[in-house]
Amino acid sequence: MLRVVAESGAPGDPGPVRVVADPRRRAAGRGAWLHRDPGCLELAERRRAFTRALRVPGAVDPTPVREYVRQFSADQSERYPVREKNDGLAMKRQR
Repeated sequence: MLRVVAESGAPGDPGPVRVVADPRRRAAGRGAWLHRDPGCLELAERRRAFTRALRVPGAVDPTPVREYVRQFSADQSERYPVREKNDGLAMKRQR
């Protein structure tokens, strides 16, 4: 699970609040939790879950979280490549 927090811009900045990843779980403020899965991130964006969970008025910009999840997914796919079911590398169960 990944903690995300709202990061406001400069005082008086009318732009959207940025939602940033907090992998160390140390950032101040109200946080929300998200699976590190692109599908879960897409669903959270579609449902406007960040606005509700972080109690932020107005629009939010989840771009930093999107980039973090994309990088995490790329790292995971390099570490744990998906094998085909019958690729000959799976061990047979011994009875």
